Amino acid sequence: MVPRSRTLTRLIAGGLALGALAFWLSKQHFPQKPKPVRTVKEAVKEFSPTGGQRVRQRFEARGVAYPPARVLIIALKREMKLEIYAANSDEPWTWVHTYPILASSGHEGPKLQEGDRQVPEGFYRIELLNPNSRYHLSLRVNYPSPHDIQRA
Repeated sequence: MVPRSRTLTRLIAGGLALGALAFWLSKQHFPQKPKPVRTVKEAVKEFSPTGGQRVRQRFEARGVAYPPARVLIIALKREMKLEIYAANSDEPWTWVHTYPILASSGHEGPKLQEGDRQVPEGFYRIELLNPNSRYHLSLRVNYPSPHDIQRA
């Protein structure tokens, strides 16, 4: 007679082997559909069909061409606000709109290391608009900036 613990071990090992086989077969015979690729314009339209029109009206109401030549985004952590400033080529910066920040991670203070869930503090350039984000539309900034590297 086989001890009970050995039988249980064999059942678990057999179940894991069957699970691994089923997983492998599903990948071989039922490949994942590739995620559809969309443009920034398509992502914005999907998120808010009238969003572009509202933004354009805000810029035009402030006398700034849309799309503007320059954009400055200021995120105020403590105040939970995102301020948008814009300017035509050589004109001064003009406040366009303030948006509420509805959620954030971490706590007050600078980002100190990867994975600390802090939002970086400082001046950054937007390197990429990612229309295929798991979220509506994400931005990649040049963090860490040369200043952050020097400070570290």
